[in-house]
Amino acid sequence: MTDGYTAHILAGIAGRLAAADVGVWRPSGVYQDGETGIVLGAMPVSPDRVIVLTAYDVESDPRLADVVSAVQVRTRGGRHPNDVDALADAARAVLDGWEPGRLGDVPVSLIWWRSGAVLGTDANGRHERSDNYYLRAHRASTYKE
Repeated sequence: MTDGYTAHILAGIAGRLAAADVGVWRPSGVYQDGETGIVLGAMPVSPDRVIVLTAYDVESDPRLADVVSAVQVRTRGGRHPNDVDALADAARAVLDGWEPGRLGDVPVSLIWWRSGAVLGTDANGRHERSDNYYLRAHRASTYKE
């Protein structure tokens, strides 16, 4: 696994979604037609059904290593809106309320769903949505343990 807090969180969530058969996680990002791919960062052209994970910071105390981080779970389904909703619901069933454990080397005490929005359709008529999850985690640094 790649070193670093963010890489551990994203790969850990990707692995949990794959273990629950929500999608297929391959760090190479190469997927077959008909698979639901799980990727990091940017929305790929294919496959049609995909989950994109992107991390961002929310809250940090200057004295403590406990932080609140977030992960955007952007989903794209087929041409029927129920498809993307079903994919987002499957991800939520795995992530919302998960406690405590580790994502890679990062201790996480809780993951919870925070917000979501329908994004409409892409240029190919595939429906998209975005859901945001917050994580209460331990992020050690030089000055915080």
